[in-house]
Amino acid sequence: MGVYNKECPMKIFLGGVEYKTYRKILHDIGVKYGCLNYAYLWSRTPKFDINDCDFLEELMVEPGALPDYAKEDYEKFLSVNADRISFSIDFHQPYQTIDNHILVVNPEDLLKPFAKLHMNDGFKLGLRYHGVNCELPFFESMNSSTWMRGTAGYISHFNKKNVLQVHREGYAASAFARELVEEGYKIDLNKVKRGAWQEVAKVNGIAWKKYQDWRENG
Repeated sequence: MGVYNKECPMKIFLGGVEYKTYRKILHDIGVKYGCLNYAYLWSRTPKFDINDCDFLEELMVEPGALPDYAKEDYEKFLSVNADRISFSIDFHQPYQTIDNHILVVNPEDLLKPFAKLHMNDGFKLGLRYHGVNCELPFFESMNSSTWMRGTAGYISHFNKKNVLQVHREGYAASAFARELVEEGYKIDLNKVKRGAWQEVAKVNGIAWKKYQDWRENG
């Protein structure tokens, strides 16, 4: 992931607050910033109460993979819950913005020629950036759902060099979980070894929480 920049203590909004189980994990490990994917609510219509997100200091909303005809529903949801939402990503704009003043960057944007150089120049001129599953040192915020993907083999680890890494090797989960247990975290190693997705998600979530704390406090 990115290199820490003390002048820009990035906020990391972790996805998954639309799921009851993931909300509980985020709550239990003390995550402050959460991201809701509206497409999940729109397509699956689960029982959801935005008040269940009150444990978060800030909640952001992204449209997700909504079809164009759902734009009105998305905007209505944002309007009805405006007092609960810190900010939201605009609906399917070519170069999206958050509330028309923060530029949204997707992973594919970083692959464009000289993209990082242009963004850095923009930052020096006062532009603000939010990354969707990506980051650069000067980004003000990002949202990510990577921590949820334990069942897909994504294992997050905040290492001793203060870098957040994502591994694909299954054995890594047990090794990182053991580290957390030694640090005093309550992790069930047997569940992690068996690949229990909730426990692996907890390991991932703690890694991201540690990264957030370091980004804020150094």
